[in-house]
Amino acid sequence: MDEEKVMANWVERRAIQDRNLESGAPQIWSAVRSALDDACRSYNAHYIHDFNRPEVRFNPENGSRAIIVRTLYTDRGIATDERTEEILVTFDSTIPAIVATRKDKSERFDIASDQNSAFVARGDKRLDADEISRAILEPLFFRKGEKRRPIFIDS
Repeated sequence: MDEEKVMANWVERRAIQDRNLESGAPQIWSAVRSALDDACRSYNAHYIHDFNRPEVRFNPENGSRAIIVRTLYTDRGIATDERTEEILVTFDSTIPAIVATRKDKSERFDIASDQNSAFVARGDKRLDADEISRAILEPLFFRKGEKRRPIFIDS
């Protein structure tokens, strides 16, 4: 019975929550990095440009940074007519948070925890790695006003 009381006090609950955050935040980052890489591969498989060159590159720089680069080709497909857009995605273990930075804005995904696990939440909804990947990459992949159609592969 004394052991149940000890687990029920707020300090014990806080310690569990802090341990979950400490161990869970890097796992969330790892899952988000994988989801970003998977989304980039899928984009290239389904939306490759007419010039048959991959448009999106996922570049893991180190354990806490990755850069996603999208090459925008002109209608002529000439290398000198290319321009790129980049998103830098970092994991800050001191906050902890995942931060996506574009040239015009940054978006932060704070990692929190409870007695069960670590998680990223927006409002009262928990986001999984795929949803975070979508929030980061969708504005890069599918810009407003840009017409993109999936490619069809003959089988």
